[in-house]
Amino acid sequence: MILDNTYCKGKWIDDPVLTYIVDKENNTVSRTVKDQPDVIQYKNCSVLSRKNWSCVIEGSAEEIHTTDGKITHETIENSEKRQITRLEWLQNRLLSIVSS
Repeated sequence: MILDNTYCKGKWIDDPVLTYIVDKENNTVSRTVKDQPDVIQYKNCSVLSRKNWSCVIEGSAEEIHTTDGKITHETIENSEKRQITRLEWLQNRLLSIVSS
């Protein structure tokens, strides 16, 4: 028996190429995406060197770290902000409307 819609019809795509520009003097890091004009600037970063820095992403509960050139993202513990699914957001919104 063959089941329909049990395979991916899409294709493999590459992740976008990100470039980080580190400014140790001003403790900032700028991020660009290849072939896109937008630049995101992280401020108040802790910059030790071009390959070792960390920044708190404004407006989120996330930190970005680079250690020996390897980039990692971490969620800040005990933060009032967190990422939730769209369904959770809708449920919370509905509960706030019903309870008011």
